[in-house]
Amino acid sequence: MQELPILSIDYQKIRKNDVFTEEQVLHHFKYNLLGEEEYNKRVDKYHRKEYVSHPDEFAFREVSKAIENNCRELGYPVVVQTKRKQIHILDDKNAVEYLSNRADLHMKSFEKKVHRLHVDIDEDKLSDYDKKQFEHKKNYYTLVQGHILQGQKSLKEMRKRKRLEGDN
Repeated sequence: MQELPILSIDYQKIRKNDVFTEEQVLHHFKYNLLGEEEYNKRVDKYHRKEYVSHPDEFAFREVSKAIENNCRELGYPVVVQTKRKQIHILDDKNAVEYLSNRADLHMKSFEKKVHRLHVDIDEDKLSDYDKKQFEHKKNYYTLVQGHILQGQKSLKEMRKRKRLEGDN
């Protein structure tokens, strides 16, 4: 029995709720994004230990980026999620949830990094110039974090007020 050919990804035909398999992603990466010749060069360099990672390790990230960029250029912006070696084009409801979860994750990571600026750096080992740069960065990111926290607090109060008004 003859295998069916892998269909490449056509940006113009992408619609929300589409799912692309690992085979489609790797095929698109190899033949449409990198080109077969460049792909083979990178594989050879990987085998000669000139590259640490196999080119396929970048396929999902690069194809996801290409889908988002090309769809946006075509006037049809989409949100892409990679899971279980597949690329999912999210519908609007799932995109809201996915993007807000990603934003929360990054804000928590940002908060930890700002905290580390205050506790993990030994200022005594910095030159005067570096101390000034460090102070500036510490103040800047602390200020940004303060604005984020104030915004979160304001939103929480607004929701609480709205809930109380709705109960009346």
